[in-house]
Amino acid sequence: MMKLSHSRLKSTSEKNTAFYRSSTIIGVTLSALYLAACSDNNDASAIDAVEEVDSAFGIWFGEATTIDNEQESVVVVVSSEGKAILFAEKSSNVLIANDVVGTNVITSEDTMYYPKDSMTRYGSMQASATSDILEGTATVSGSVIEFSATTVTSQDIITLTDVAGNYSDSSSDNTFTRSFAIDNEGVISGSDTAGCIYSGNVEPIADVNTLFNITVEVDTCFEDFTYEGLLAYGTFPFDYEGAINDRKGIVIVAEHASRAYAIRLFSPQN
Repeated sequence: MMKLSHSRLKSTSEKNTAFYRSSTIIGVTLSALYLAACSDNNDASAIDAVEEVDSAFGIWFGEATTIDNEQESVVVVVSSEGKAILFAEKSSNVLIANDVVGTNVITSEDTMYYPKDSMTRYGSMQASATSDILEGTATVSGSVIEFSATTVTSQDIITLTDVAGNYSDSSSDNTFTRSFAIDNEGVISGSDTAGCIYSGNVEPIADVNTLFNITVEVDTCFEDFTYEGLLAYGTFPFDYEGAINDRKGIVIVAEHASRAYAIRLFSPQN
């Protein structure tokens, strides 16, 4: 009887061992399948992340149809911090959109248009980015501005040291000239022929290369004002002094908190 019991126990032990081995194999197989599925999902997520590259953030150069139905070359800049600007070369008219929301499709319901020689206008702006194209419209006081631009990129990381230099602009009749310098720390100093003194600072925007926040203080002329906006750095092929510009330079657009005044500047780097 003891021999029979031992045999039965041995048989039961072998079956249990086989069952445990089988369970282990099944568990390992299921774990492998689960990890493979997770890997596939992660790969799919990675693919989605790669495919979702369209973003309006950055600097764009293109054309705009103005409220007077004319074509102008423009620089459009979109910050990741809720602000966008448009600078028109020929007229020097500018647009500043605040409280911008979205990534590849952006909107602003707080947009100011600052014509150089007439009253400001208020409205909204919307734009969408697809690959390297940005297209949008701004509706200000019932008038529409349409724009289309391609991205301006840099292979290098641009720092304040790159932006540092001397800049100037003049009126078309050369009766007014403004000059200022930016040092390696982003500190601004300058003056103009009307007796205004300029100071302020330039600060990088962490996740948008070639784009900077700017604060400009204007003192000792008219009234003392502080302007805040954006500075874009790059090569902007505007018509400059009778030729197409091929030098690095800056575009600045900034506004006073009252939304009554704005400053704008395009200048190659000297």
